[in-house]
Amino acid sequence: MKDPVKRQTENDLTPHPPSPEGKGAQATFSPLPPGGQGSRPHGSDRWGGGTGEGSYGFPSHPLLSSLLSGLLLGLAFPPLPGFLAWVGLVPLLCLIDGGCARKAFRRGYLSGVAFNVVALYWIAYLTPLGALAAVLYLPAYVGLFAVAMTRLVRRFGAPALWGAPAVWTAIEYLRSLGELGFPWTALGHTQTRYLPLIQHAEWTGVYGVSFWVVAVNVVLLRVTQRWPEKRLCFILAAALAGLFALPAAYGLWRIPAGPLKGTLSVGVVQPNLSPMDRWQPDGVERTYETLFRMTREAAARGARLIVWPETAVPTTIRTQRERRRLVQGLADSLNVSILTGAPDYVEATGMYYNAAFLFRPGREDLPRYDKMHLVPFGEAMPYGDVFPVLRKVSFTASGFTSGDFGRGRERTLFEGPEGRFAALICFESVFPHLVRGMVKRRPDFLVNITNDAWFGATSSPYQHAEIGVLRAVENRVAIARCATTGVSTFIDPFGRQSQTTGIFRPAVLVDALPRREGETFYTRYGDLFAQGCVAFTLVGMIGCFPTFLARARKVGQKKHAPSNAGGGLGAPQP
Repeated sequence: MKDPVKRQTENDLTPHPPSPEGKGAQATFSPLPPGGQGSRPHGSDRWGGGTGEGSYGFPSHPLLSSLLSGLLLGLAFPPLPGFLAWVGLVPLLCLIDGGCARKAFRRGYLSGVAFNVVALYWIAYLTPLGALAAVLYLPAYVGLFAVAMTRLVRRFGAPALWGAPAVWTAIEYLRSLGELGFPWTALGHTQTRYLPLIQHAEWTGVYGVSFWVVAVNVVLLRVTQRWPEKRLCFILAAALAGLFALPAAYGLWRIPAGPLKGTLSVGVVQPNLSPMDRWQPDGVERTYETLFRMTREAAARGARLIVWPETAVPTTIRTQRERRRLVQGLADSLNVSILTGAPDYVEATGMYYNAAFLFRPGREDLPRYDKMHLVPFGEAMPYGDVFPVLRKVSFTASGFTSGDFGRGRERTLFEGPEGRFAALICFESVFPHLVRGMVKRRPDFLVNITNDAWFGATSSPYQHAEIGVLRAVENRVAIARCATTGVSTFIDPFGRQSQTTGIFRPAVLVDALPRREGETFYTRYGDLFAQGCVAFTLVGMIGCFPTFLARARKVGQKKHAPSNAGGGLGAPQP
């Protein structure tokens, strides 16, 4: 009896005969049956390499389709609007044909290279090694997605494509874990301009938004594939409309009509100082003068907590008593608290730390928070604790080697008259689980200090600022964002930004932030949605195992079978 899975796959993936133009021509998979455009056999579908007739406007070559997909996804990130993400995966999905897994990986990897080059080119401004790692390592996740989908389509046929949102989400989640974790390019981060569409992140986290983005891609693909079938196409179009209408309706219901009432007066200082000049002898004095002047302005406008950026003071302020006394005197004279980023050196460990310190009026103690998730290849070599030799591999623009920084171990909750808050340093705001861990300590609001000046006038500062929108929505917490050269802003618990600055201009911002109230489902239970997608993907891949074994046996039999061609040694004797 013929294997039903094999029969279904043959119906869904109908190969065309080789082209008469040459024996080496490759079989292609067309959206229309060989018999012409007037009819389509039951169960037939287009899952081929995009080389066939009727590509519906996409490039006819797999190479071009892979590159186009990566280009569209990369261009979907800020400062550009995110609607390109709704179609960015369609060209790559067109190449999923249930065929060779190695070929699928190559196409997905190529798409990932284009994706990451466009979205993350700015990493090279800080660390060329990190940029090279991003371009070579991160695309492998897109390649794995293409392989997983190829396996699923081979095993379960055309309907397996509906599992693409779960598979992509599972891979995004796994990409966020470990010292090499880097969820910066989660597709959910492209949608921060469309606030009503992302409010369900309070239930699912950013991964639920990514799931939604891929689901839109799948439905759009199915619409193009089923265009001649008007009834089915109408159903798919209605499904597409529902995909937008449901989250938008929830978001419009969830977002309050007016601004929230704030009770916590916070000031943000954006000094616009060069990260290199500050470390020169004359630059140290100029840095302190600028920070003190802008702090007095913020205090005059009513700020009770004034935030300076990451490594705002170019000295190890905890151990340099004179500098520490000056900042403490400023806090005492203005009756304000000052949070500043600064490098710190701990003799006991022999390590530098990227830290934040809180100066409080009338208090001599100095609470600190050490950055927990360090920039791979910039602040620390991944897994340098396991392989110490890796710490000496590269030098960064800051003058430190990539192994000079130690990792913080404690989530500090700062307390003062202005309320309780937690600090996120630099790209820690990119990690949903890390921010959630901070919010679990019940702060009234969050502060994100960063120095994005290293990346120049690129898309990096804009992308980094917009990522904070998702963290605010996930946990329904207000965030004060302070950057050395921009972008600085205030974000309310629904992702609405106010007083957003440009880049490379000095600014002083003051606003009243609302206190956090209660816990969201995401804050309480974490990445359950993403973990569910991982479980779904694992079950699907386990289901592919019998097909994989059968294919391996078939290949083995072909290798050991005697050859009948050409009368060679393997030919049967007369």
